[in-house]
Amino acid sequence: MDDSRKNDTETHSSIPSRHTEARLLALRKAYLAGELKVDSARVADKLLAFESTLEKHLKDKSS
Repeated sequence: MDDSRKNDTETHSSIPSRHTEARLLALRKAYLAGELKVDSARVADKLLAFESTLEKHLKDKSS
């Protein structure tokens, strides 16, 4: 990967866009107003799947 592309990727992923910030604020507002329900079982499943993937990736990388 050339340096210019790497810098674009790092900049893009490390700084949230205004669109992302607006979306997060709208979600927070809806949640606080009771208009958004969170499926805690689904969130837990997603977190466990992410943790498993991350653990596998870290093991593969250290080998």
